[in-house]
Amino acid sequence: MMPHFPAKILLFGEYAIVHGGSGLALPYHQLSGSLEFASLSDITTEENESNLLIKKLQVYLQQNSDLFPGLQLEQLKAALDKGLYFRSNIPHGSGLGSSGALVAALYQRFGKPENKPPLQIREELAVIESYFHGSSSGTDPLVSLLKQPVIVREHNVELLPDWNIKLLGSALYLVDTGISSKTMRLVDWFNARMQNDRFRQAAREEFFHFNEALIAAVKNHQPLNMNDLHALSRYQMETLYPMVPESFRPHFFAGLEQGDFAFKLCGSGGGGFMLCFTKNETLLENYLQKENLSFVRIV
Repeated sequence: MMPHFPAKILLFGEYAIVHGGSGLALPYHQLSGSLEFASLSDITTEENESNLLIKKLQVYLQQNSDLFPGLQLEQLKAALDKGLYFRSNIPHGSGLGSSGALVAALYQRFGKPENKPPLQIREELAVIESYFHGSSSGTDPLVSLLKQPVIVREHNVELLPDWNIKLLGSALYLVDTGISSKTMRLVDWFNARMQNDRFRQAAREEFFHFNEALIAAVKNHQPLNMNDLHALSRYQMETLYPMVPESFRPHFFAGLEQGDFAFKLCGSGGGGFMLCFTKNETLLENYLQKENLSFVRIV
């Protein structure tokens, strides 16, 4: 039986990771994917599309083989010719790491992750995943590969094997915006804005500050501070406005006005899922149901 690679939830750190900030990500085992072999005589449309996608990735890797030392690209090509595909229930464009799980699965099977430090693995995964997004921190595939929570920084990876999401001190929900996200366009927008001195300074003083405070709370097994969560939510809605779909912004406002829950991005944003933290599960669930929003409680 092929190993499964879980989706990921980027609890904190979207966009901050690639500009010197920290990120905290954890595996989400309710959604996952695995490499499988399709029957070439009876291949489905979904299996064929996955096979073709990986073939395009393989060609890219082959053409840039100097960037990917240790990858067994000829073995990957042979497996693809035999019907290799990625069977996954992680929705695309959701912010839950569908491409990261695929990269992790390919790296586990056709790379050589054994005896490598996590930082090196993350860097190699980032180069591969950049094929899909233009740039990558490597966090998504790293979490999917290691199957445990991690804190990532520019030159450091810290594993949290003893941390459990139940230690958050608040309930956590995935809420579906009903819109597909386009990661590359949003990453390009943020990177371009970070070239502006005023935007970059404000990002470090506000966005990065609250992000670091929340990650520190998790690391120290302390409950999350709702004031920090609301500050992060407000910054993302007001300053990272392309990442919060216009139709979803009223829900960010509602959380800020009521003070009982706080929405934030889940990954790149722009659509897909949003995360929502609350100390009052009943109030939040009543709100989500009233607004006809699809949601899943994580903890």
